Amino acid sequence: MAAILIISFAIGLIVGLPVAITMGISGLTAVLIDGRFPPLIVPQYLFNGISSFPLMAVPFFILAAEIMTASGLTASLLRFANDLVGHIRGGLGHVNVLVSMLFAGISGSALADAAGPKVIKYAHFQPAKLDQPKQAAALAFKNYVESNTKGSVKVEIYPASQLGNAITVLEGLRLGSIEMGVVHDGPISPVFKPFMVYAIPYLFDDQAMAWSVVDGPFGQELGEAMRKATGIRMFALGDNGIRHFTNNKRVITSPEDMKGLKIRVMPGPIWSKLVSSLDASPSPVPWPELPAALQQGVVDGQENGVTNILAASLYQNQKYISLDGHVYSWHAYLMNDNFYNSLTPDEQKVVQRGVEIAKIIHRGMTSAQDTNAPTILSGVGMEVTPLSPEQVAAFRKKAQPAVVAWVKEQIGEEWVKKLFNAIETYRKANY
Repeated sequence: MAAILIISFAIGLIVGLPVAITMGISGLTAVLIDGRFPPLIVPQYLFNGISSFPLMAVPFFILAAEIMTASGLTASLLRFANDLVGHIRGGLGHVNVLVSMLFAGISGSALADAAGPKVIKYAHFQPAKLDQPKQAAALAFKNYVESNTKGSVKVEIYPASQLGNAITVLEGLRLGSIEMGVVHDGPISPVFKPFMVYAIPYLFDDQAMAWSVVDGPFGQELGEAMRKATGIRMFALGDNGIRHFTNNKRVITSPEDMKGLKIRVMPGPIWSKLVSSLDASPSPVPWPELPAALQQGVVDGQENGVTNILAASLYQNQKYISLDGHVYSWHAYLMNDNFYNSLTPDEQKVVQRGVEIAKIIHRGMTSAQDTNAPTILSGVGMEVTPLSPEQVAAFRKKAQPAVVAWVKEQIGEEWVKKLFNAIETYRKANY
């Protein structure tokens, strides 16, 4: 490209052509020979006149890019941009704009060559410990994707809310400043309301039923609806644990025991509706703030699965747990859809397979802890109260109708009906 431009430009000046025409001929020659642009660009710009700035200027921008690349300036600027994106929290969208402006004059091919592999910034909220399902699953995904794309895709894991809370991560997923996140269910419903159907209490009998429903046609249809509505692709759901009520006031064996307790819930109105239907007082508190809220007595109790109780050491400030299993909670594996579509078909297959492997690891670790809840939680000093099917039925009778009615008011009957039909289909096939 450089040689073409220099030679054609020199010839034009030697024969005495005006500078504008010389630039136009040089640009036309470069476009036709180099092959970086579709041939249609030539008649388009010639129609507007040989002095059209884009036809003259674009090849010279490419020349400048090649000089910058050869000198190492492009690589230096990209390293600076990557460092900037990696260290600024909560402002990635602004950084992307600045970086786009910075490289506006660099050709696409030079930028791609210097940028190297496609990078997935992978956000989650559990500690960076291998005994935490999110982190173990994230590492498995990273290793699988990087090795099976032969380095064309790189995965950077940001655990423990390093890229912000769930609301910030979901916004980043929508904007594309965060490529991938594993986000708990509570904050998803405000972004995509139909997702709240999974928070209807006392839906599933066990993990086998729950997994069959969310992995089956119902879950796939809900995920596709979310992608179309938000631009966020939902690959899969990993377990966030079977949720139980804990508190530091008294043993809970019936709905009446809930009365007057101030219970922390995830942000999202459906969780508040669940607790208020049991005559307790809901208090939305973001996950990172929960341990402090319990320690300071801001709330009396909370509701979570075993994994989260252990991850945040909630047992240090919660004496009692009742194993009512009111909600099978989820961690959604999410990706910005535009980023996914920017991957090659082979890279997409690897990412999908990587998520499937991560999901299996995630579910296995979490469900093992859920199944062994009495042993695990009594071992850290909690007083564990298992509930009989009859006791759970009393909670269902009081809470489920109120929550279902509220959900229908929010999103209509369609998704609620489809979910209960999927559950009934499973029961008929397996019981």
